[in-house]
Amino acid sequence: MQKSKLFVAVIGAVTTFSLSACNSNTPESKVKDYYMSLSNGKIQAAKGYLSEKLIMRFGNTRVNSALEVESRRISQCGGVESITATLSGNGNVRTGKAVITYAKCPKKEEQTGLVKENGAWKINQ
Repeated sequence: MQKSKLFVAVIGAVTTFSLSACNSNTPESKVKDYYMSLSNGKIQAAKGYLSEKLIMRFGNTRVNSALEVESRRISQCGGVESITATLSGNGNVRTGKAVITYAKCPKKEEQTGLVKENGAWKINQ
């Protein structure tokens, strides 16, 4: 009986891991990954979630500077506690909002947009 319980637990864990891995390229997950990268001070990782078009529009220097400023602000707020992304759309475009809750600062709501670029969702707004 103990072996069957262990087997069920292992199968459950593998299934949970597999399902979460399948959702790692959703537009919502990319918004969350972007903010968590900023929260962890990983500027280049955060930049990787931005569309090429957005980076070209503002230029590398301005984008890097803005990401560093936002990362410091998030750090001063005690880091990100939670992120909720609510997006809609179809095809290769999604728009909506992200609600970011911080440890020490009021939560912030931002409008966001994503496009699919080379098979990956990228923040474009």
